Amino acid sequence: MKYLRYKLVFIFFVLIISNHKVKAQNFSETQKLYSVVNIFKTSFYDSTKEQEFYDLFLHDSITWASVYEGKTKEFLKTKEDYQHFFSGNFMDFYEYLKREGNCEEDFYNLVINVDNNHATISFEYTFKKKNEIQNWGKEYWTLLKVDGNWKIAAVLWTMNYQNIEKCPFVNNSYYNKF
Repeated sequence: MKYLRYKLVFIFFVLIISNHKVKAQNFSETQKLYSVVNIFKTSFYDSTKEQEFYDLFLHDSITWASVYEGKTKEFLKTKEDYQHFFSGNFMDFYEYLKREGNCEEDFYNLVINVDNNHATISFEYTFKKKNEIQNWGKEYWTLLKVDGNWKIAAVLWTMNYQNIEKCPFVNNSYYNKF
């Protein structure tokens, strides 16, 4: 009986230690994922980060798609050329940022989930040109860890036009801006 008690205590400590190791690994991976977010965000206005921006992605043809929501969707559905969704690619998006200049995306309520070599990042966003919100919504990234580096495999988002429906979370202190 005494031997069994020592064995149970040993197993208990092994479980506690391994649980702390998993949490430490997830913390480290979460920090790396915050770095991905930071490079994405700063590359909007720092043209020296263009290659870093491109290097964030798994390959050239990842899913890059959006759907309209709410009042924006209802308004656009009345138009003859209404498209149910938007699809493009990150390279064209970056060219747009360079051409337009003075663009910024703010992230709110950022959530990172890590599961071994797979991660998701979700957040609410506002997209600004010349410091004015153009659109806002929710954004979702799927990432894969390849050769020790996190790569974005898909970017999906919802879109609401600010001139049709005002962003409900931009000035709300409940949301944490990243």
